Amino acid sequence: RVLGSPAQEKLDDLLSEDPDLCCPISLTLLVDPVIASDGFVYERQSWNSLFVMGHPSPMSQEPLHGDSVPAHSQRESASSFRRLRASDLLQFGETFAKLEPQIVASGLDRVGEYVQVLRPEKVPELAGRAVKLWEQMGLRVPPELQGGSSKRVGRRDPVRVNDPSRSTRRAATGPMTPEAATPATPATPTLVRKPTGEVDFQ
Repeated sequence: RVLGSPAQEKLDDLLSEDPDLCCPISLTLLVDPVIASDGFVYERQSWNSLFVMGHPSPMSQEPLHGDSVPAHSQRESASSFRRLRASDLLQFGETFAKLEPQIVASGLDRVGEYVQVLRPEKVPELAGRAVKLWEQMGLRVPPELQGGSSKRVGRRDPVRVNDPSRSTRRAATGPMTPEAATPATPATPTLVRKPTGEVDFQ
């Protein structure tokens, strides 16, 4: 971070994400979201890990059942967010590349993550702008643009929804993990973050 830099302040705003579109466990933007039996939206991999290990809902403490349904509305909203924010970050980079290359580089990392999820072949305009900007800055084009992996960490809060068409909203209570939400049981899982932004429990 570059303290006192207008460019840094602008980037900070662009790096903030909609908490309504983030999994309360993985703390990342939704990729393949589901609405679980407790009425909350989770990333599918996060929900599967909770269900397989027999843990109750980290949000309501009620038992989880295997009747989750795809959250199509949240998935499309998350994809739209990625497309718009990637374009904004690229515009920022094209403006400040020569003046603040170090700051721009950190913003490009996020673009790579978004394009990876969106798939470069499905967003060729964004992928092309990103590659051009990386090359302009003399940087190696990251593997995300060719389908590589990335990782993200953030802070998000969950909400309950009644059906897949409703957008999620969260109260600012802080991110919930299985360790904090699960009652005193013999085994407390350790949340392990994978390079893809998914989580697993060990």
